[in-house]
Amino acid sequence: MKKQILIPITPSAVSQEIIRLANRWCKITGSELHFLHVRSKNFMQGKKMLFTQDETLMKKDLKEMEKFISKLNVEVGYETSSVAGEPHLKIIDFESKINPEFILIPAHSHTLIERIFLGSVTRHILNNARGPVYIYRKPIKKFNMIFIVPVDYSDTNKGLVELADRWAQKSNAELMFIHVAESPAGTDMKTDFTWEWDQRLTEDKSKKEQLKGLRVEQKAKLNDYISQFNIKSRYKTVLEFGRSYEKIIELQKMSDAILIIVAANSSYADKQNAVGRTAKYLIYDSACSVFMYKQG
Repeated sequence: MKKQILIPITPSAVSQEIIRLANRWCKITGSELHFLHVRSKNFMQGKKMLFTQDETLMKKDLKEMEKFISKLNVEVGYETSSVAGEPHLKIIDFESKINPEFILIPAHSHTLIERIFLGSVTRHILNNARGPVYIYRKPIKKFNMIFIVPVDYSDTNKGLVELADRWAQKSNAELMFIHVAESPAGTDMKTDFTWEWDQRLTEDKSKKEQLKGLRVEQKAKLNDYISQFNIKSRYKTVLEFGRSYEKIIELQKMSDAILIIVAANSSYADKQNAVGRTAKYLIYDSACSVFMYKQG
């Protein structure tokens, strides 16, 4: 059985975009699709929301889903499912049922009615999914086929780097591996104003030389780390100092990369699949889509 990508869909424009993206991706990778529609409300009794697993409604949902999908000329194998209940719970339940390659969801619904995936549904999926989650963001312009991959030398990075290389090979993309190191103490270039020009210039020069030496050392470490994976794709390595999410977003803006592939939270071994601060900032602030890698 081929690996499937789980795609929760609604009758919306953003679901059409995601289906087209998934179709192109599966033509390259050989994966198949599983479309899931969750009926979040059937009727109300007072203030209580009630759900029903009525077979007639499910058959109607599947028929409408098929009409919706058929208009998009999907060329790869796919299945459809309809369930009733709370979307954030049912999507996670369904992930456990079919064990997909990843879940593909939009950053938001792109509708004026309700930004479904920007709030609790997305947060629940990101925090509770056992496997990877691809957060699709509609491009605001034409991006380059570059995948940015932040690395921090943790155990989780092994699977992250190997996955990025496989994807880059299949899509003919270039990889940019970035490691953001903490600025060493005493090298902050922001200093108090002083009229003692000679002293100030000497201190600034010393700090620059210290950073230069550390940059060479850290860049060599990064290159050595990446070289052990025998990457087959085209790639570059980038070494920066500062806050990880800021430097990664800067790199995306400079390179116009189409995708960021980031580990959920590889800095903490006991919480490797929890969504850390860097991943959260990238998911909500980056201009491109983000693939959040989890070991599963």
